[in-house]
Amino acid sequence: MELKANLRQLTGNHAKKLREQNLIPGVVYGLKNPSINLEIDYITFIKLFKTAGETTLIDLKFDNTTKKVLIKDIQKDPVSDKISHASFLEVNLKVKIKANIPVEVIGEEESSVLNSGTGILNLIRQEIEVEALPADLPQNFKVDVSKLENIGDEIRVSALDYDRNKVTLVNTSDEDLILNIDAPKEEIVEEETLTEEERIAQIEASSEKPEETEESEDKEK
Repeated sequence: MELKANLRQLTGNHAKKLREQNLIPGVVYGLKNPSINLEIDYITFIKLFKTAGETTLIDLKFDNTTKKVLIKDIQKDPVSDKISHASFLEVNLKVKIKANIPVEVIGEEESSVLNSGTGILNLIRQEIEVEALPADLPQNFKVDVSKLENIGDEIRVSALDYDRNKVTLVNTSDEDLILNIDAPKEEIVEEETLTEEERIAQIEASSEKPEETEESEDKEK
């Protein structure tokens, strides 16, 4: 994948002006090189990020230079939720790195227990940390739940499909649970429990109300 950028002259408070021009301020760093400020077309970046995520190697091109990078971090505007900044990590293709790989669930529509509503999906691991060369990082771990049919059915790490010769899981074993099917939880309405003193107070309060009404009516007459 390829992403074109330009060197960024405006920094700090001027980043707002870039966003008004439909540009995203960004920075590339890594391999002990000085960080470089960039600006990227917003639409172009959004399209690439939807496909690449944070685990796909990208050719970042700017100023007659190409760097092999990963999208390391994005920031979003708290009001509009639009991406407002992007960070890129330059990597050495010959050195293994660690990364968190997202778990993508597929086949929910084909699962009878999920389709019928008799069971709900309980996703325990949303991402899994791995170690691999940058070019060997999985984009995601696809987990197919189409064949799950009963409450209690589960999928463990051992079922993941990936190249075990190139990718090592970090702090994760084959027996770790990724997801399972739970029964829907019934909503329990707790009855209000009152102490004896509270019940007496309620009774006294209710018995006083008619008297108060009568007194007020006498005053009106």
